[in-house]
Amino acid sequence: MSALRLRTVDLDNHAEFRHLRLMYLHVQMTDVRVSDNWHYLFPFGQAEFYRQKLRAREMELAADNKVAFVETPQDGIIGFVAAKGKTKTFGDDTGGLDQIYIAPAQRGRGHGGAVLARVEEFFCVRGCRRAALITAQRNFPARHLYEAAGWHADRPAMAGYEFWLKDLRR
Repeated sequence: MSALRLRTVDLDNHAEFRHLRLMYLHVQMTDVRVSDNWHYLFPFGQAEFYRQKLRAREMELAADNKVAFVETPQDGIIGFVAAKGKTKTFGDDTGGLDQIYIAPAQRGRGHGGAVLARVEEFFCVRGCRRAALITAQRNFPARHLYEAAGWHADRPAMAGYEFWLKDLRR
């Protein structure tokens, strides 16, 4: 696996925002996981409205909220990750992984595990003792990735989805 880089998305850069929007739409149309808030932020024809909505969400959590592209030197942007340093669902000591996406052609190369490790570091730096996410019960590739990284299914979240947790204390 080549060197992986996470780069914060510049929402004021039209090309970057468009690239992110297209990746979100790809996830929405082809992947089985549906995220709590992020998938509904990019319907066609309303980009500026949703750019403002994303900015407001970032401001709400200030430095604890991060949307970043996943890049490699050889392939450029291969995915994205959205995380927040603290969650309301699990408490102030828990970081929340909203979304992780790696392009299908890039999967199976260790990128997902590397991104999870970086996100866990992001949470630890912000004082989080645990990490949490929600995933579809039928999203077997994601479940396998999370299990391999030491996460465990905690409880059902809603029909067809479940909460996953990881203890970050070392």
